[in-house]
Formats: sequence, structure tokens, C-alpha cells
Amino acid sequence: IKKHQIILKIQSDNREFICDLILCFSSKKNIDIKNGKLLDFGCGAPKSLLLKKLKERGFCKNLFGVDVIPTQNITNSLSKINIKKIEPYQKIPFEEGFDLIICNQVFEHIEKIDIIFKQLSENLNKGGLIIAAFPTKEIILEPHIKLPLFHRIRKNSFLYNLYLEIACAFNLGSFSKFKNDPAGKKKNLEHRKVYMDKDIHYRSLKKYYKMLKVDFGSIEDISDYYCKYSRGKKGIVS
Repeated sequence: IKKHQIILKIQSDNREFICDLILCFSSKKNIDIKNGKLLDFGCGAPKSLLLKKLKERGFCKNLFGVDVIPTQNITNSLSKINIKKIEPYQKIPFEEGFDLIICNQVFEHIEKIDIIFKQLSENLNKGGLIIAAFPTKEIILEPHIKLPLFHRIRKNSFLYNLYLEIACAFNLGSFSKFKNDPAGKKKNLEHRKVYMDKDIHYRSLKKYYKMLKVDFGSIEDISDYYCKYSRGKKGIVS
């Protein structure tokens, strides 16, 4: 697809990649991204790095964001972007419909994902587009704790806790940065146990497809672009 070669280049981070996807697919789907409305669902307030990058690149002027993280201390670079804090599973607090919705590394943090899919569908304008990046169960290296196949083990099982204890003892994965801080490493171990148990929820790509089809008419897996041109990570679906 020569018209859309913009996405075929190595990216320094996935936010640049998503910005290029927005340009590419808004053109492909005939979405007026300049004057349309874009929502970053799970924008990571107050830093909101993707919204910040979108504003810097200047091709999207109607920017909105929501996150469960408080939005105070918004920097000047984000002052004209409408960012709101929401509670988990709260309806999106904007009356506007959106032409484009971005969900970057969000779905794996949501347990009742079917509720969110329904909300996103209801807030997406007819002919609109959702671009979502997320890890699926098929990945090898778990990205939050950086341990191979850790996410495939049943939560809070003997093997689950043993793997974490060994990784902590030998400074593996995300524990490596605490190798000279025994107290910090122990504290991080307890935090990681709770975080991975309560805040990370993996599903297979097949299951995502099945669930997404309930609320979205057309689904396209473009993870090959990301795998080939962006360091082999998986999980772009539009």
C-alpha cells in the first residue's frame, strides 16, 4: 500500500508509531483528523505523553483524555487539552462523540474489559476509528516485570511466588535496578506481587477478537507493522 508508506519506518518509541498510525489510518478511513475529535483513553495524566506528542506534531487540535490517575499539575504544554480523571468503569465524561479513540497500553490493566469495549463503542462516532496497543497472552517477555513467561503462571500459585522470589534474589527482570538496595528490593517485591495480581489481566489475541467483535464491526490486526518496524513488540489492533 504505497499511499501509506508513512508507517513503514523504525520508531524510537511506540508513541511515535501511534502518531504515524493516526495519520495513516485517518487518511485511509477518510477521517478529518485536523478538525475531528480525538480521545486518549487511559492517557496517563498528568504527563499524558501521547497527547503531548500529538500536540507537538500539530495535526490534531481537538484533543481529549481520561485516566484514573489524578489530573492536577497539568503542564503548560497540555493546558489546552481537556483531560479528566475518571473512576474505574465510570462512563466517559464528555458529551462529544469521537472520531478517533486511542488506547495505548491500557487493555491489559482492565479486568472487566467488556464494559470498557461497550463504552468506547458508544463514544465512537459513526465511521470513527479506534487504535489500541496492548500485550496479549502470546508474548514471551512480560513487559511490566520483565520476566519471561511470568504472565502464563496462575496468579498467587506456589510457582508464581517462587518465580518472583528467585527473580528478586538474583536481580532478574525489573528487580535488577534494586541490586544495590536490599530494602528497596524487598519493598518492590511486595509491591510487584500486589500489582501483578490486581492490576494486570492477560487475554489471548483470539479472545480479544471475540470480545471486540461484539461492539466493533470491523477489526484489523496490524501488529506485523509493529513487530517488523518497532522492535518486535506485539499488540496493535485497529
